[in-house]
Order: sequence, then C-alpha cells, then structure tokens
Amino acid sequence: MSINNKKITLQLSKNEEILMQEIKREMMEQDLEELPSINENEIGIDIVYLYRTGNEVEVRAFIRNATDNDVIIRTCDFELYNLKENKSVAKTRLDIMDYFESISSMKARAIDIIFEDVDEEIGEKEDYEIRWNENLECGEVSELDYSFINEIEDKKDIILEFTQHLKPIMKDRVELDLFSLGYNANGEIDVLFLVRNSHNATVDINRLPLKIYMDEELVAGGVFNTADLIIDKNSGKMFKFELKKEFIFKDEIDFQKCDIKFE
Repeated sequence: MSINNKKITLQLSKNEEILMQEIKREMMEQDLEELPSINENEIGIDIVYLYRTGNEVEVRAFIRNATDNDVIIRTCDFELYNLKENKSVAKTRLDIMDYFESISSMKARAIDIIFEDVDEEIGEKEDYEIRWNENLECGEVSELDYSFINEIEDKKDIILEFTQHLKPIMKDRVELDLFSLGYNANGEIDVLFLVRNSHNATVDINRLPLKIYMDEELVAGGVFNTADLIIDKNSGKMFKFELKKEFIFKDEIDFQKCDIKFE
C-alpha cells in the first residue's frame, strides 16, 4: 500500500529549526510533497535536483522513512544511475550519521550527495535515480535504560547529560563510549566509559581491546581480559578501567589531544 506524501513530513535538526529561513523550509516541504508515492514500511531515496560542477555532480535528495519505527542508517554505497541509457554514472560511499543521526517514523531528511569524476553530461533529473546497494547498514533506533545513574553519587548530572547527547544506537548492537580519560594518583591511566547494549539479552564482555592515540601516535593500550563487564539487555552501564604502567608507552600524554579506540 502506498502512502500519501503529505503524511511524510520534513525532519530538521535542532540548528536547522532555529536558523533556517521560513521560505527555504517551505520550498523543501514543497519538494517533498512533489515526490512520487512511497510504499508502506519502505525506506526510500528520491532525487530533488542534480547539477554538475566541474567533474563533480551534486545531488539533493530526500531519504523517506515510511515505517513505524525511527531508523538509523550508517555506511551506505550510493549509485547515480541513468535510467534513459540504462547505465551507472558514478558511485560513492557515505556514513549517513555524518549528516544526521536518525530518521523518525513518517519523516524525511534531506541529504546532499557528491559524486566525483563524472565524465558525461547530466540531463534532466527524471532520467536518473539514486540506488543504494546491499552494503546498506540500517536498523531501528533502540531506547536504552540508564537507571544505573540513580545509584551514582559523584558526577550524576554530568553523566546524565553525557547519555542524552550520545548518538542513537541501532538494535542488537554493543557500543563503547568514552566518558573521561586521565592519570590517577599512581601515574596509571583511568579510563571511564559507558557500555551500551541494545540486544534483548545480557552481554558479557570478556576481552577489551583498547588503544589510546595522541596525534595519531599509539601512546598506550593493549587487549585485556575482563571479568565484570556484564550489561543487562537494552541498557547502559558505566565502567572504570585502570591502565597499568606497562601498557603506557609515552612518559607524558596530553589527553586533550588523544583519541581512544576500543578495537
């Protein structure tokens, strides 16, 4: 069953809600209404316009979510396809979360896609479509229980705010998010991080790969056996890990310049 486009409405970021001029918003809403119908329970992408600049083609498109769930789209391979000549024009890969975090149910998000090294002349938009292939990484947004915060006395408000600003998590994922990093009184490194488990089952993490980089130089890390990293289903939990001196490779580390990877 197809859905009337007026039921799918424009979704903007908080900044766009504040800064976007009303006339631009009205134009985007008009473009959205003029798109062809979309099937129920479908996530689709449709071209609004495309134009060529040098050897690049920029495509403005809408991604529409006609499902009953908010969704996250991660890494995706896009293909600009010429329907008239039945051939592929160009391809590119994007992480959609670099553009927006999620698409709510019955909403549409605008996205600009740049295709490079395009040799052919570009015709009318009706001659083209955007295809995304089997590498599409897409899933429902999971709502997690952070009730562990109620048991914390120190930094409760800061941790609560931290959880509220995290990127959404897909269902059936485990993600680790750094909260703080620094030396303790013994000259070792304390790593405080949140583990989010969106599986519908308890998760037990037995091995923790952890690397700390400063200006792209590996300055500390290793792979560690863990015994207490147990996270209930659909919840988050904060953990503190102490990195011993033998796993620290540099005498002075500026943690403001550091990136941490759990891999």
